[in-house]
Amino acid sequence: MYMGEVVKKVLLALTDGEALRLLKFKLSKEDYYILLASSGERTLELVETEKPDLIILDSSLPGRDSREVCRYIRRRPNLSQTLIILLIAFGEALRFREGLERGADDYILKPFNLEDVTARVKAFMRRHNREGKQSPLIDLPGHALVKKEIKRRIDWEEKFALCSLTFDHFRAYNEVYGFDFGDRAIQQLGSILTQVKQEIGPKEFYLGHMRADNFIVLLNPDYAEPYCQEAIRLFEDLRPELFPQGDLKRGYIVATDKTGRMRRFSLMALSIGVVTPELCSFEDVQEALDAGLWALHKAKARGGSNYYLRRDGPMGLMDARNDVESKKILVVDNDTISVRVLKSKLEREGFAVRTATTGQEAVEIVKADPPDLIFLDDSKPRLDAYKTVSSLKKDARTATIPLVMLTAHIDREKDLAVGADDYLVKPCSFKYLMRKVEQHLNRPES
Repeated sequence: MYMGEVVKKVLLALTDGEALRLLKFKLSKEDYYILLASSGERTLELVETEKPDLIILDSSLPGRDSREVCRYIRRRPNLSQTLIILLIAFGEALRFREGLERGADDYILKPFNLEDVTARVKAFMRRHNREGKQSPLIDLPGHALVKKEIKRRIDWEEKFALCSLTFDHFRAYNEVYGFDFGDRAIQQLGSILTQVKQEIGPKEFYLGHMRADNFIVLLNPDYAEPYCQEAIRLFEDLRPELFPQGDLKRGYIVATDKTGRMRRFSLMALSIGVVTPELCSFEDVQEALDAGLWALHKAKARGGSNYYLRRDGPMGLMDARNDVESKKILVVDNDTISVRVLKSKLEREGFAVRTATTGQEAVEIVKADPPDLIFLDDSKPRLDAYKTVSSLKKDARTATIPLVMLTAHIDREKDLAVGADDYLVKPCSFKYLMRKVEQHLNRPES
């Protein structure tokens, strides 16, 4: 990133030092930001931390080989937009054509022509930009158009519900049955969501495909619950087409988890998170999407095909403050200035605020005098945020206390996966933070 301009990132994962030097020189002249790796392990590290737009991947990479790298990337929803071009020896071409390397988007034979590689990269980047406007898998608007529509509704102060839909255990499904079956499941879900619209006829309906198995539906709040119920009913009717009879009868499949261990997974289910705000209660597009993601994780926690509907009723912060004298908030951060400012602002709103500068101190405070809400910064090593969350959520005495992560990470879902109830992206406005406070101190039982 330079001066706010989005620069495309290209990761070169090659074993040939001379080829690496030439490609870096050539692509840098095309204004791409270049990342370098010489092993499979380093490639995956950069993929997680840098989220490149495109990877040129040598098929003979040492360590974790190219197939393993491809599979890892394709099984992670937050990396689904990453493009992969394989560099392969001539004798390998046939087996790649036959689809043995399902994770790559294309391949180039070695030795390669520098101009050809550059042209191929530029072509793929153009495709990458277009896919944000129209989903390449199904005939639906892509993530860029979805965000544009959400912004339009916010700007025009339209009253709408946002539904975020995704499969449970989709990675395991892809691993067991293959990506072709996964793509077909996504297409069938898109058809179901369109069919429900035709049957129920919700007004001001908008359906978009964000990425992988994630869809967004915008519609009149009055239709949100019946829409979810009908979508789940149709998905359950579709199950016999998605699974072999034996797996249906057994009720589970066996696949590798995130640690690489084999374990049982429940059959793929459909989860829907719904937020139905009052007029213009979302400040921006990201806040709307974050709220949908929060509700989606609530739905997933219920297990099976399910939905979670969050209604932000007319009660706002002023009404909620009638009882704030008894509300205690713990802020866990070792940035002295930030903590002092936040503590002062929250106390002016009438909250009792305590602070902690280490994870251990936070756990001790929570167990001695449980707060009503916890804000925890996940970026400071001394805080050991994930260990702290795990400790609090495993203890029955503290597990139900809402915990909100303060994060600057792109991979925000990780915070929710380790046990946090919600997250707040830094930097953010105090008004947005107060919406989170109100949301969790007045949250309905799930």
